[in-house]
Amino acid sequence: MDKGKEIHNEIKLKHQKDKDDDSYNNDDTQLHLINMYSKHGMADICDEIFNEMRDRKHYKYCQDVNVWNEMINPHLRDNNLSKGRELLNMMKKETNLK
Repeated sequence: MDKGKEIHNEIKLKHQKDKDDDSYNNDDTQLHLINMYSKHGMADICDEIFNEMRDRKHYKYCQDVNVWNEMINPHLRDNNLSKGRELLNMMKKETNLK
C-alpha cells in the first residue's frame, strides 16, 4: 500500500508542476486509484478522488458503472449503508446509469 500511495503522490505532484501533464486526470488512473484505496478500506480517499472526477465531469464518472461500484463498495465494507445508498441515489440522479 505504501508504494501505491507513493505513486499516487508522484503523479499528483507531477500534475501540479505541469498542468499540461494529464496523467493524474486520466480516467483510468483515477479508477485505479479508487480501486487501490477501496481495497484497503480507505473510503475517505476514494471520496476525494471521486469528487475530483465529478468536479471535472469526467466521462467515466458519468458513464461507467465500474466507477460507481468502486465507490460504493468501500462504504458497504465499512457497514456505512447510508453512504452506499447515497451514492446509489446520486448515480441514478446524475447519470444515465440505472
